[in-house]
Amino acid sequence: MGRVILTHQAVTDLRKHRQKRWQNERGGVLAGSLSTDGSWVVSHVMPPSKKSRAGRNWFERDFASATRFLDSHFDESNGTIFYLGEWHSHPASTIGPSNQDLHVISELVSRSRLVADLMICIIVDPKGRLIIWCQNATSAPRQIAVID
Repeated sequence: MGRVILTHQAVTDLRKHRQKRWQNERGGVLAGSLSTDGSWVVSHVMPPSKKSRAGRNWFERDFASATRFLDSHFDESNGTIFYLGEWHSHPASTIGPSNQDLHVISELVSRSRLVADLMICIIVDPKGRLIIWCQNATSAPRQIAVID
């Protein structure tokens, strides 16, 4: 698996959507590109869609909204910006993904046609901390970074 880099704008956008105590979870997809050194660069964060479904401790993104977001970035970049993974918020500080998160990502990895050799997943905790983990078709999920 290659190195994962988040642009400053991606970090800012993710932290903007952290979950406050009374709010439902929120989330979306991540888009980016492959750099010349082989790193995966997360540069675009889909904002929460009003068509997504969520509760305090769960989130289901709207597939059509995510597809429009990804297609527009892919088209505008002549195919250099594409789907890299998923992000969502958690209502409490956490050190990693829940069992439900792991199940959903495993399903996505097995069903998706990924350009990247991995799926990047980011959890935004209430303090704006970013827990980054990834998974590919041949490995178990692993946490790769925490950005305070």
